[in-house]
This record gives sequence, C-alpha cells and structure tokens, in this order.
Amino acid sequence: MERLQAEFNAIQSESHPEYSVEIVNNNFFHWKGTLQGPQDTPYQNGKFRFEIVFPQSYPASPPEFFFKTKIFHPNIYEVNGETCVRVLNISYNRNIPVRIIIAYVFDLLANPNPDAGYVQDSTHAYLYNRPGYTSMAAEWTRLYAI
Repeated sequence: MERLQAEFNAIQSESHPEYSVEIVNNNFFHWKGTLQGPQDTPYQNGKFRFEIVFPQSYPASPPEFFFKTKIFHPNIYEVNGETCVRVLNISYNRNIPVRIIIAYVFDLLANPNPDAGYVQDSTHAYLYNRPGYTSMAAEWTRLYAI
C-alpha cells in the first residue's frame, strides 16, 4: 500500500490535463478518475470515467483498468469496460508506475490495437470500415461521455 500511496501522491503533485484520479472510500487499492478523449480522434471533446482496481498482490500482479463510461473501441469490452492493453497483460512489468499505465490507456484511445481486439463489432469496423468506426465511436462519445 505504501507504493500506491506514493504513486497517488506523485500523480496529484503533477499536472495531468488528460486525466484526473482520486481514491475511492479511502481505499488505495481502488481508484477512480476521468480521462479526456485525445484530440483528432472520435473521442475528442469527451471525458470518460474509469476505475483502476489493484490486487492485494500489487505490484507483483497488474491492476485492472475499467472504463465506466460506455465507449466504442476495439480494446474496451463494452459490457463491463474492461480494457485490453498490453501493459496490463503480456507486457506487464511491476516497475511501471500507474501514471504510465494511464498514459498507455490514453494512447490506446488514439491508437487502437486490432490485433488485441476485444470487441468483434468495433474491431471489424476499425479494420474494414474506418469511416464507419470513426462515426460510431464519435456518436457514442457524444451520447455517453461526460
């Protein structure tokens, strides 16, 4: 828990215009926040709620990152918002700070990874109908983002 407190304090002491985080119910193993949609993407002008849940074994085991705002994206499972990002699975390294994990997720919004596509509809649209994908992602951003 000391590491999580230190990481949280470090994030709070820096300026991060693309995201904000807070602790849920004084539990450093549960964070929530908002992530600004990247410019020049279908997510721009949207703000998306997320949660990060850290296992008791953190940092030996990776945290889980969930979008709480519905989002149309190949790497974000639309049922529960679970995020498929390499840094949280096959590329996880216990030395990667949480701020870098959030940065990877921010980058994932701008650069989906169809090879690790979680969601069949959005992955297919991203690969074979990019204008349709962009239109649908922008529409969901308009409808669901805060």
